[in-house]
Amino acid sequence: MTLSLISNTPAKNAKLPRRVRDNFLSGLPQPANDVVGNVFSWSLDHPFSFEKQAAPANGDAIVNLAGKDNGDFLVSTNYNSLAPTWYPAEKSLGFDNVKWTAGPRTPAGWMEAQFEAAALQHYLIGGYFLMPTAAQWPATQATIHSIMGDQNGSSNPRLASFRITRNNDAAPGSRAFSAAFGRSGTAPEGITINEPVQFMGKWCFVGIYRNAAERGLYIEALDATVDPVLRTLPVGAKNTDDLAASRVIWGLDNAQALGAGTYFHRAHRGFVENLEATGRAADVISVMKADAARIRARGVIA
Repeated sequence: MTLSLISNTPAKNAKLPRRVRDNFLSGLPQPANDVVGNVFSWSLDHPFSFEKQAAPANGDAIVNLAGKDNGDFLVSTNYNSLAPTWYPAEKSLGFDNVKWTAGPRTPAGWMEAQFEAAALQHYLIGGYFLMPTAAQWPATQATIHSIMGDQNGSSNPRLASFRITRNNDAAPGSRAFSAAFGRSGTAPEGITINEPVQFMGKWCFVGIYRNAAERGLYIEALDATVDPVLRTLPVGAKNTDDLAASRVIWGLDNAQALGAGTYFHRAHRGFVENLEATGRAADVISVMKADAARIRARGVIA
């Protein structure tokens, strides 16, 4: 529990931390009161971020907990797709009846402003998802379900995306998690975790990032019954492709199902951070672990 005391009298100690709406933002540069720069952060259990607290409609606001640059919900009606289902107990969105792109996303132009001219292009994209069970896993060969990443199609992100995949119909070992990292003018490079049975059916934190040392995929189960997994690639070169249309979306990106009841994951919370601007690139693993510990202690999802 946090107790906030608000006064009209300025504090004399300039080193006191400023108030933030979410502790993920604690200690980051604040250009103004209640504003944190270079982060887009949302959480469905926070009424400031999602006032509606019900199934979203296309264009509904998702308010940035960092205090500016709000996003919105994209809810497509392609292929008779329906809105995500609202689960009030867990403050989450389920994608059981969704057949096409849907979910909260960063505002137009935000990714371009943060990362296109960035010298280092260090980033963290994170989210909290209830993963499908083994029985709920997509059944079709070569299925790619991007559930988090910049919205340029599930197989070709500009920066990075996280995907639930199936490599072969019902074949042993065919289910996987994968992260795709965009590369200029060529196919993305990937990290794959085959048969991630330890995470199936569990609420998990997923982080994909790039810093001076590496590109990485980090997954941690909130029930803390299994060890987290970290897989990495060499850092590679920054992506110089045009980011004007790039928007990170959490939920489902451009993946069509044959019918309702195909996607069983849920989404609860997410963020994008410009690690180059915030200065947390070298500490990105600690940043992810600390947020997962806070959400685990909060107890809304477990």
